[in-house]
Amino acid sequence: MSEIAYYCSNVQNFLMDDNATILGILTQQHGFSLEHQQKNAWIAQVNLLKANLPTNLNGAIYFEFRIPRMGKRADVLIVFNGIIFVIEFKVGSDKFDHYAIDQVH
Repeated sequence: MSEIAYYCSNVQNFLMDDNATILGILTQQHGFSLEHQQKNAWIAQVNLLKANLPTNLNGAIYFEFRIPRMGKRADVLIVFNGIIFVIEFKVGSDKFDHYAIDQVH
């Protein structure tokens, strides 16, 4: 299992990688019983990011990034020009619950 994230790549390669390959890597790295909800969330995240990230973005992308010393993971990190964008998805949710806001914080 990767030490830093379930899936990591540069953005251009992520955009070109086959969705099934990305899902396979995420599933293999997960190491727990995989629920349909988690699998569907990853599929939605990959589709959303592929549809919205610029093809010329010169950065790195990490799915299920392990946050050091916290024992938690962020859904997605994108690193671009020294800036770290932390993205926490709530796929299927239509509101921001208190626990979701706390999780992002």
